[in-house]
Amino acid sequence: MSPEPGASPPSARGRRTRTLFSARALFLLSGLFIFYATTIPWDFARPPSMDRVSWLPLWDSVRGRPASLPDLLQNVLLFLPFGYFGVLAIASVRRRGAVAGTLLVGLIGLSLSLLVESLQTMSLERSPSVSDLSTNFAGALAGGAAGFAYLRRVQEPLDAWIGRMVRERPGLLLCLAATIALSLGALAPFVPSLDVSHLRANLRLLIDHPWGPRPLGGMVKSALGFGALSFLLVPEVSWSEARGESIPRALAVLIAVAATTLLAVALEVGQIVVVGHSPGISDGVAGVGGAVLGALIAGLSAREPLRPARELGELCTRAPALAIGFAILTPAVRALAPFEWVAPAEKLAGFSLWQLVPFWATFRHITIGTLVSVVAAALAYVPLGYTLTALGRRHAAAFALAFGLALVLEVLQIGVVGRTFDVTEGIFGGAGALTGAWAFERLRRGRVGATPA
Repeated sequence: MSPEPGASPPSARGRRTRTLFSARALFLLSGLFIFYATTIPWDFARPPSMDRVSWLPLWDSVRGRPASLPDLLQNVLLFLPFGYFGVLAIASVRRRGAVAGTLLVGLIGLSLSLLVESLQTMSLERSPSVSDLSTNFAGALAGGAAGFAYLRRVQEPLDAWIGRMVRERPGLLLCLAATIALSLGALAPFVPSLDVSHLRANLRLLIDHPWGPRPLGGMVKSALGFGALSFLLVPEVSWSEARGESIPRALAVLIAVAATTLLAVALEVGQIVVVGHSPGISDGVAGVGGAVLGALIAGLSAREPLRPARELGELCTRAPALAIGFAILTPAVRALAPFEWVAPAEKLAGFSLWQLVPFWATFRHITIGTLVSVVAAALAYVPLGYTLTALGRRHAAAFALAFGLALVLEVLQIGVVGRTFDVTEGIFGGAGALTGAWAFERLRRGRVGATPA
């Protein structure tokens, strides 16, 4: 397809980005990741045997009870990207239509799952099961259905809306991204509880211990996130569309603080009905404090009249030290919170060489919380990749810096209470930085939808 009249040809870096983040590449990477992660620790030391196979679907034969809902859900989530990117990557799947195409990509996922489960019959530690086959198949089906829904219902209007926002109000896109990131951190895994006793227990805990369970050091992460959102909001609310002029700087600061505070309170209230969360005013206080501080920095540091951003990456080019500082501080605060220290010798005593194997520690103790933590770890490095790309740096440089920073922080975590060294964090950091770099490139071209390969 030839470019539109007046459109500049894509740069070499843009071509590399499309190759790295094409649907076909992500489909293959998700398949390799599934194969790698579900065959750890690769201890194929015996002939194939069906003795340890759990034949009853949705039943845990080892414990003699129904399979754990979190275990089932994590298997579905593991194969969901495989099905999603499969639809976007394989033209023959798309040509078959939504129903047959979804079924086909589900069967491809089932075939991969069957291969993995067959290898597990030779493992000393892994236990193959029909439940895994069924949930993996369900995950690939759900991902395929989501892929067709995206292509038919979401891609075109989303691209049009993002293109318009990039041209008219690019700063609001950053505010939206910050809001989504804060919501993910506060409410994930988004599993509401319909158990009245759970709601009653959360309310009783809030009444008896209103401050909440979060330590003082853990509040820094919340304050940083809400401070960033408030900082980004100040220039975006500084313009009155009705009057066609800037509003007083103090008023813009107050509006940004009020909006960010409202979000912090809403997220804290929402935690009452989410499984695995306990509400408390500590996060609310951190959110309000961060909002006030971020808005004041934005209002006092601007030497010229406040105005909304006119182009993508304007903040990064106007204040590079501030942008890079925040991009480095975000993963550092996440990694070192709650800033409670312990003698490193205590941690090193239990160190294992397996901790140098990527994803070993993650998949040894996988839970829904583990998956949320993985996503949070990658998201913490997205601003770094976005900022460096906005400043004209190569994607390889963003990956290398994020990877190195993540490993340095992992070493420092040896002295932090409740933290353990895991080399996988470097991969998460690099992947997050590449995602930020990709997002900037796609936004600059006015669309973020994954293009079928």
